[in-house]
Amino acid sequence: MIINDFYTREVEVYRDPELAISINKETGEENLKLAESKDEEQIKVHILIDPHGYLVKSACLYLYWKKDEEQAKTTATEAKALLLYFRFLHQNQLNYWKFPHSKSRKQTFKFADFLVASIDSDDIAISTAKTYLRVIVNFYKFLGRNNLIEFSEKNKPFDFEMISIRQSGMLSHTQRVISVQTTNLMKRLPRDQKKHITRKLSPLTQEHLQRLLSHLCKIPDDKALIFEVALATGMRLQEVLTIPESIIFNPTTEHSIPISIGPKIDVHTKFSKQRYVEFPAELMFKLYQYLWSSARQKYALKGKNDTVRLFISRQGKPFNANTIEKAFSDIRSDISKSCVDFKYAIHDLRATYATFTLHKLWEEKGSLRTAASLLQELMGHNSFASTFKYVEFIEANALMFEHARDVSEVFQASRDTNA
Repeated sequence: MIINDFYTREVEVYRDPELAISINKETGEENLKLAESKDEEQIKVHILIDPHGYLVKSACLYLYWKKDEEQAKTTATEAKALLLYFRFLHQNQLNYWKFPHSKSRKQTFKFADFLVASIDSDDIAISTAKTYLRVIVNFYKFLGRNNLIEFSEKNKPFDFEMISIRQSGMLSHTQRVISVQTTNLMKRLPRDQKKHITRKLSPLTQEHLQRLLSHLCKIPDDKALIFEVALATGMRLQEVLTIPESIIFNPTTEHSIPISIGPKIDVHTKFSKQRYVEFPAELMFKLYQYLWSSARQKYALKGKNDTVRLFISRQGKPFNANTIEKAFSDIRSDISKSCVDFKYAIHDLRATYATFTLHKLWEEKGSLRTAASLLQELMGHNSFASTFKYVEFIEANALMFEHARDVSEVFQASRDTNA
C-alpha cells in the first residue's frame, strides 16, 4: 500500500444492512450500531480510501449502488476509474463538487484532457480511457439523482446532448436513425483506435545499447544525462523531466539509492502514482555534478525555473518533451547511417531497463515470478499484466540474454571503452 495516496480495497458488506439500538447498561445511553445477522446476504464491493485513511463516501456510495442495484458482477473497473480521478483531483488541488462556469476549467474536462495526454503517450488505450470517462459520467449522474450534489446551470460537471446514430444490420429497416443521449465531455477523447495501437515491445539489444551509449558522449551533457536516467531507472520521459533539484545529493554509498517519486515531490508519474525507483550511486553523483555545474548555474540565474526542475535548457526553463524527443530522433538518424536496424523510440529506453533488470532479478532470486513482482513495483505498473509482457519477451528471446549484463555494467563498459 502506498502511503499518503488514495487506494482501493474489495470488502464484504451486507446487501441490506440494518441498524439496531444498543443500550449501555451502566449509563442507559442509547447508541446505534450495525445489526448482526447470520442469514443476511453479503456482497463483495470495492471501496475508495483517501490518503488519511478515510472512506471517500461519495465514491463508496456509488460503488455500493453499482453492485447492489445494478447487479454488477464486479466493481473493479469503476474503482480503478474513481481511483485515477480522485488521485488527479488531489494532485491538482481540485474538489469534485464545485464546478467553474468555464468548460475548460471544469475538473471533469481537465481530467478528460489528462486522459488524452495519456493516450498520446501510449500510457493508456483509447478503449480504457473511454471506459474510465463513462464511469465518471455515471458517477455524477448517480450523485445528481440522489441529491448528493446540487447541480444547476452554473454548477454542473458537463452538458448533456442528443445525437443521432444511423443503424445498420438486420433491424435497420425498422428504424434507420436512433437518438442517443451523450455528454460533451466524451467528445474530448479521440475516436480512432487505429491511430493509437500500442507499440510492440522493443528493448535495445546489447549491441545497440553500446552504440547508443557511445553516441551519448557526443551530445550535450544535459540531454545525455536525461537519456541515461531513463535507461538506468526505467522512468518515463515526463517523469525524468519533472525531477526536482531537491532529491539530488552527493552520495556516500556505492549501492543503489531508492528515491520516492510522484505527487509528493511533484514528479509527473503515470496516474499520479507514488512509487520508488533506484538510482545507481554513480548516476546520482553525475546528477549532483550537473546540478552544481557552472553552465547550469548560469542558466538557472535567468530565473525561469519556477518549478525548480533539475533539467533546464539554456533559456533557464525546464526542458519540454518535444525538445528531448527531437534530440533522440537526431541520435536515431545518426546511428542508423551505420546501423540500419536501429529504429528505436525514446520509450524503448524504459523497456530496455525493464528487460535487463528483470533478467538480473531472475538470476538473483531464482524465480521469474518473484523477479517480475519486484519489477512491477519499480516500473509502477498497476496491473501485473503490464509486467508480464516483459516475462514473455525474456522467455521468447532467451538467447538475447544468454550473456546479458546489468544495464549499469553496460554503462561502465561503455565508459571504459570511450575513456
